[in-house]
Amino acid sequence: MTALSEAELRQAFATLFQTTTDFGDFELIPVEAAQRVYARGFAPAIASRLDIFGLMGDGSTIATWQEPGNVGPSRPVVLLGSEGTMGVFASSFAEFLSLLPYGTGYIDEILFYFESERDSPGRYAQKFTSAYAREVLAATAEEYSEHHLYMDWLTHTAQLAIAPDPAAVMARAYQAHENFEQWLGDY
Repeated sequence: MTALSEAELRQAFATLFQTTTDFGDFELIPVEAAQRVYARGFAPAIASRLDIFGLMGDGSTIATWQEPGNVGPSRPVVLLGSEGTMGVFASSFAEFLSLLPYGTGYIDEILFYFESERDSPGRYAQKFTSAYAREVLAATAEEYSEHHLYMDWLTHTAQLAIAPDPAAVMARAYQAHENFEQWLGDY
């Protein structure tokens, strides 16, 4: 398989949304609308470094973050929670796509746990086991009628695999970009 660039993944993902939207609790929003509507609540210095591209079922936003000093094409993906949960949960758009089959509610649940258990970062493995991840994946597939179409798209078009251990993927991203919350707080 040939690895797709981040730009190619984004275009393929947008194309997927033209044919199906009932594969999970995520809504792709046009960049223009995202920047006009959702970014207006942020200081200009913050909004200029966030590329908001999606909404979760609860209204939380998902964006890529142009981390200060990062000039590469790959950007971490952040959750800007409607309930206050904020942080990096994927190191790249490809990682985000590999986590999406579990649903954004699961992503929020894990990220909330990371924030509340900062003093014990390794304890997530006790709660978010692979058995629990399989249960969440099965429940998401049962709830959304087109979930199987996303899974097929992920494998064949995006040429990516589902994250086998979503909590571990998220823990690495969260720990690698712990400066996100400090950066937000600076504004």
